Amino acid sequence: MVDKEAIPTTAEWFALDQVSCNAMWLSKLARALGLPKPEPMTIFTDNINTQLLLSKKASKNSTRWLDMRYFFVKDAAAKGLIQLERVHTKNNAADGFTKALGTEAFPAFTQMLGMV
Repeated sequence: MVDKEAIPTTAEWFALDQVSCNAMWLSKLARALGLPKPEPMTIFTDNINTQLLLSKKASKNSTRWLDMRYFFVKDAAAKGLIQLERVHTKNNAADGFTKALGTEAFPAFTQMLGMV
């Protein structure tokens, strides 16, 4: 039986893993071009369960089935190459690209993007 709370956490984990891979690639590109690179790179997430799981060495029953290829983000965080920071859902600009926004949330979204 699949834990219903594990589904959003797993989706967030997958997204963070891909973003971590992309951030590491951009870091290598910046270094190759002689540009300064921030270390560790900060990645923001609004999913507290994912952030807690990534900061712990153990795993929960709900995430034990994850393929090893999705542990890049956990390894990068453990090595200090990336840093995960919590952002409140109301302040998460990415939600405007992934969720339907109501009449109150849409102006806040455009303001976060600097489109005032």
